[in-house]
Amino acid sequence: MKLQKIILILSLLLNINFSYASELSESEMKRLRFIENSFREGDKWANYWQWGFWGMYTAGAVVRGALYFSLKGKDNISEEDRIKRFDYGVDAVKATIGSIGLWFRPLVADRAYKEITSLPDGKAKLKRAEELLTKAEKRVKGEMSWIRRTSALVINGLAYLAIAKGDNRPKDGLINFALGMTVSEIQIRTVPERPIRDAATYRKTFQIKESSIWDNLQIYPAINRIHLTYSF
Repeated sequence: MKLQKIILILSLLLNINFSYASELSESEMKRLRFIENSFREGDKWANYWQWGFWGMYTAGAVVRGALYFSLKGKDNISEEDRIKRFDYGVDAVKATIGSIGLWFRPLVADRAYKEITSLPDGKAKLKRAEELLTKAEKRVKGEMSWIRRTSALVINGLAYLAIAKGDNRPKDGLINFALGMTVSEIQIRTVPERPIRDAATYRKTFQIKESSIWDNLQIYPAINRIHLTYSF
């Protein structure tokens, strides 16, 4: 009987401590609501952008791929059909790259609000919300960076070379290149920029230090050596 009372008291103390550790202060609650509102208000456009471009690339890959294979199996095709088959193959490859890129590197903001609202209020939720806001900000910055434009230039440049040099059709290669770069530029210029603005406002309003790649680096001195650790 005495043991049962001790276990009951310990259980109550653990629950109280856990609740206290999970409970948010007024300031922390304001921070959480700020991030929730940010993702809620940007949710619709983020989903339009993410799934709109992913759908376009995926449909293009499927349709162009199907047209390519429909002509590949034919014998003695005309020169016109041979050219079409070549272009279908090039377009299918480009569209597949675009589809895979958006699938494995999503916008983050398109799914963040749903994830946050599924969690109970608490410090763990606030931590996850801040992580998602940072990831969404970095993802949008990456989409708008010169690296993104360079990758588009390389992919469309290779498509140009394949058509212009590989199939001896420089004019058609230039048209393909121009269309591809136009689509890429539209994708970059229409990316939802809200995460960048809101992340900056969040740090300024709540005096949050911007994370650095050096924050996760730790140095430990040892005998005749130094240990470096980095957490991701």
